Amino acid sequence: MEEEDLEYIEDPKKESSSIKGDRIVLGTKSQAPSAESLGAGGSIEAHQSLSHTIDTVLAKIAFSSGLARSTKLAVLESLLADYFESTRSIPAMLSHGGRLPTRSFILHKTGDLLNIRAQLNLYSELTDSLPDLFWDSRHELGLEGYYDQVGKALDTNIRIK
Repeated sequence: MEEEDLEYIEDPKKESSSIKGDRIVLGTKSQAPSAESLGAGGSIEAHQSLSHTIDTVLAKIAFSSGLARSTKLAVLESLLADYFESTRSIPAMLSHGGRLPTRSFILHKTGDLLNIRAQLNLYSELTDSLPDLFWDSRHELGLEGYYDQVGKALDTNIRIK
């Protein structure tokens, strides 16, 4: 079983978040709102607090989505490794003039492989470049970047290919 350990800290001095090495740094310093973003009514402090809380939660969701993608991929990798191990002896057996495994064995292994492929297709978010959440969010939040940083840190895109 493979393990990945990432530390998580909140940094009140940083406005943006990032991954540095094996550490997720969540910037929790709030930015000053612009006059247009305040609109009519409401205090600057109340708006800052609400906007900052939403941005922080969305950053956590972006990082979590990247971690979940890697975890789902690890499950499929494990299933595929088990499948390869269970069929590893077949080529050697055939090269030495041995008999083919029974038809039911071959059908069973074919079904196992198709099942793994079906699970990959069900986890379409593994092969999609971005989850739907990021299409609906404001670009300036940088959520796509947070998601990509997790993918790079855990080699998700390389593992998918």
